[in-house]
Amino acid sequence: MTKLWVPPHPPRRPKPVPTWRGFLGERARTAVYGWSQLAFQNWYFKRNILGHTVHVVLQPDWVQRVLLDNASNYEKPKLVKRILGPTIGRAF
Repeated sequence: MTKLWVPPHPPRRPKPVPTWRGFLGERARTAVYGWSQLAFQNWYFKRNILGHTVHVVLQPDWVQRVLLDNASNYEKPKLVKRILGPTIGRAF
């Protein structure tokens, strides 16, 4: 069996970076930069970002359920809608 190929990537921290770091430096420009090693070992984790609990699912079947099959059951906070609205071209 051949070894799993892993593409080049920024150094991964053992734990997620603090939320405020997402607004500064490389992390603000490239979301993948802030993903910790945990994101590549777990199928799910949650974070508290600006007072909101954010659930991150990484297992492909779960991603499909949340983003496609059952999206109406996963409401985004109004702040997120307001921030993303201009970017994705939707009026919420």
